[in-house]
Amino acid sequence: MNILKIWDVIWDNTPFHYVIAIVLVLAICIELGATLFYCAKFFTTRKAIKWLRKWLKDTNSNTPNTPRNDKVRDWLRYCLGSYERNRLQRENNKYVLIKYPVILSRPVPRSSLRFVTTLCTAIGVL
Repeated sequence: MNILKIWDVIWDNTPFHYVIAIVLVLAICIELGATLFYCAKFFTTRKAIKWLRKWLKDTNSNTPNTPRNDKVRDWLRYCLGSYERNRLQRENNKYVLIKYPVILSRPVPRSSLRFVTTLCTAIGVL
C-alpha cells in the first residue's frame, strides 16, 4: 500500500488536526526545555564531585589544592566545610559531607504537561 494513501486516511485538513499538531509540538518543546533546565541545576554538583574524585585519586603535588571555579569552591565550602584539599575530612578514603546537597535529596519533579495526551485525544474525538 502506498504511504501517501495511509497518510490521507490519518490526516484530514481540519482545524482539529492542526490544533493537535500544534499542541503536540509545543508540549515537546516545553518538555525538552524543562529537562535541559533541570539538568543544568546539576552542573555545579557534577563538577564538584569530579574534582573530589580527581583529588582522591591523584595525590601528586601537581594537582591544585583549590578548584578554579568559584561555584565549585562555594559548593565544597557549603557541603564539605572547606575547599582546601588538606582541610577536607576523610573517612575510609572517602570525603565526609557536612551538609547534603539539596539537589540530590529532592525527587525528580513530575512533568506539568502530563495532561497533553488526554487533551490531544479529546480534541481528536471531537
